[in-house]
Amino acid sequence: MFFVATRKDGIGEKDIYKSSRIENGEWSDPEILSTTINTEYDEDGPFLSSDGKTLYFSSKGHEGIGGYDFFKSELVNDNWSTPVNMGIPFNSPADDIYLVMQDNNEIGFFSSNREGNLGAMDIYGFDISCPNIENTELRGIVYNKSNKLPLEATLALINTDNKTVNETKSLAENGKFLMIAPPENTYKLTVNAVGFNSQTVNVTIPKQCEFYPLFSEIMLENIKKDGQDYQVATLRNSFFNTADAIAKAQKDGDINTSQITNEVPLNKTANDKDFEHDKLLMALTRTIDTSNTNLAYTIISDTIKVDKPDTTGLITFYQEFFGYNIREVNTNHPDYIKMIEGALIRIKATGKISIDIESSASKVPTKTFKSNINLASLRGDEAKAVILKSLTDKGVNADNIEINKINSIVSGPRYTGDYKNTEKYHKFQYVKITIK
Repeated sequence: MFFVATRKDGIGEKDIYKSSRIENGEWSDPEILSTTINTEYDEDGPFLSSDGKTLYFSSKGHEGIGGYDFFKSELVNDNWSTPVNMGIPFNSPADDIYLVMQDNNEIGFFSSNREGNLGAMDIYGFDISCPNIENTELRGIVYNKSNKLPLEATLALINTDNKTVNETKSLAENGKFLMIAPPENTYKLTVNAVGFNSQTVNVTIPKQCEFYPLFSEIMLENIKKDGQDYQVATLRNSFFNTADAIAKAQKDGDINTSQITNEVPLNKTANDKDFEHDKLLMALTRTIDTSNTNLAYTIISDTIKVDKPDTTGLITFYQEFFGYNIREVNTNHPDYIKMIEGALIRIKATGKISIDIESSASKVPTKTFKSNINLASLRGDEAKAVILKSLTDKGVNADNIEINKINSIVSGPRYTGDYKNTEKYHKFQYVKITIK
């Protein structure tokens, strides 16, 4: 028998106790469950599965969505395992409590005061007898919230046994990622992004009876508070059939994407077949009230204290090769974007940056720019103007940017009239940008 009490030997407010019927028919002295189950806050509504192997209960102390949340713990070697949050749709931002199930653990009832109910605490019924699919897709985007640039990051999903289920990398050019994982599980999602400290956030992927891809928008940000450095990770998890939700929203009225284009780096690449879908989805999520929705949608935020922003592994070098008489720097190149991101992180960590620029023209004659050295000089000036604009557009004070004297040169083999030999001269038509 499991029951709830507030006693002097308790761990928190309400705690869960266990008592067993002994041979003479009487009940043993109550034994409080360990801190694996009980916390310094309220636990309530214990329910034991018919096979005695799964304990369901509600808690305000374990990490949840809000109020009382449902958790389950498995009996392993006579010990209760670390409780797992049962996630949406069982849990809501309100109080969810008193879960009971039939023998198959698929049909049952619980009480909740969630949005959309008829009174204070109402009774809800559920049937989850559909088979869970083996694996689902978790797609998403990782970006720097401060400068709205995509982040190249390594992401790992780790299960409750501390085993890595899947690992992937987000793309530097657009921050997109994709990984596969079994649904109806709680994972630790570890994010390692260049310029940020490693951060881990708990993520619960709900059960799926039929396949549809899930989407997670991951934002990282370095902030200062009371003179200390902190790192904030925020996840906007769309764990529902996003295609159906977008179609319904468009039927009810157009989705406004103007806000999302200012918040998220939307870099369309040739292989990104989901670009328009993702833009519409992220715009739609801005209209969702997490406390009043039937969609499996949650926003999770986690803050950690750091010594200072991590500058190891930053991309602080960019080289671009030009065609004949070309001098415009391609600011949409993924490597240029990564260099700007690295510069912003370095400024945040050290206060200022120093920039070296080397520009070169080949020895193929140019009439357009009067002389080869003039072309090389113009390439250097162009690079200087472009990088200054890129940084100041991101809010960097120009006083924090020091650009050293530009080294403009004419280099390469002697010209022999073979101007069509691009392989011979192309590598001597360039600009190099180094940030220190």
